[in-house]
Amino acid sequence: MFDNKGYFEKTKTLIIDNHFNPKNTTLDFFKSDNLHNIIERANVTIFNFQENIPREILFIIEDLAKLNIKFYILTFSLTLKNYFDKKYPNHQVEFPNLYTANNYHYTTTNFELILNPVGGRKYDLMYFHASRKPFRDKTTKFLIDNNLINDNNIISIRYNTDLDDNGTMLFYKEYHEENTFLDIHYDTFRDYINIHPSQEDVLPWGDQRYQDYKLYQSHLNSKFNIITEACYPFSQSEHEILRNISSVSKRTIFPILFKNVFHIYPENKPLKNWLLENKFKLFFENDEDFLNNLNSEFYNRTDIQEKLEYNAKLMRKFFIQSAYDTINSLEN
Repeated sequence: MFDNKGYFEKTKTLIIDNHFNPKNTTLDFFKSDNLHNIIERANVTIFNFQENIPREILFIIEDLAKLNIKFYILTFSLTLKNYFDKKYPNHQVEFPNLYTANNYHYTTTNFELILNPVGGRKYDLMYFHASRKPFRDKTTKFLIDNNLINDNNIISIRYNTDLDDNGTMLFYKEYHEENTFLDIHYDTFRDYINIHPSQEDVLPWGDQRYQDYKLYQSHLNSKFNIITEACYPFSQSEHEILRNISSVSKRTIFPILFKNVFHIYPENKPLKNWLLENKFKLFFENDEDFLNNLNSEFYNRTDIQEKLEYNAKLMRKFFIQSAYDTINSLEN
């Protein structure tokens, strides 16, 4: 069995995640020299942080990449691969591809809905989130300040996070310490909830299939989408790796697949670069450009429809190729 630090002696496998030892602060272990010693003697080391990768972990995996030590990282934060490929071309870090990082959200039902959409797009803008993070609070503020929470848009904002010094509060603290999102504080939107009527029967922490089904329907029923990824760069940090982290999750995949005109908010340079490097086309130069064109006339323009179709085809191809690469690697 694994010990309370996630190390399995029999196979010398180390799994590092947020759940090593519920009785102790995991970060105390991250900061200890013991971790590096265990990694050196492990046959397999796996970092399992889908979204919230603490700064200490990011610094550790960069140290390992510099030393050409092989390890696996299970994460949505695919922009880290671009960063390591450029800065440490000989690194031995194994990342998931787009398919393996997101496949449980993507089923045959998706293809049926994408290829055979039913009905028109009733709403202008769609935006959902279900837990507290400073960059999501930033988007909530943007929506409120620009009067975008109204009957023309499908907006659902839920907060399922209690005040926890070792959890959510840690990320607000980290972003502030890295001079990022300084205008956002935990208490600003602590009690703010806005659930769209179409989402009242959805429990984001319940049936994943039903949750995703309602998510697909909402994308198909809206024209525009704000992409606020699950993991965000510390854009003002002095540490390069912190400025280059972003997830590439269903929050980016679905708007493209379901032909939503998207706007990335808050600014996320690693995600923007990932999209451009993979030949996807963007729609807006800045926030003002987005707000000025948030209407049906813009969405229905021939050039915009052509761009939407191009992006959707590219994402389908990208996702299918990722799946093929995964199957091929397993066979070999």
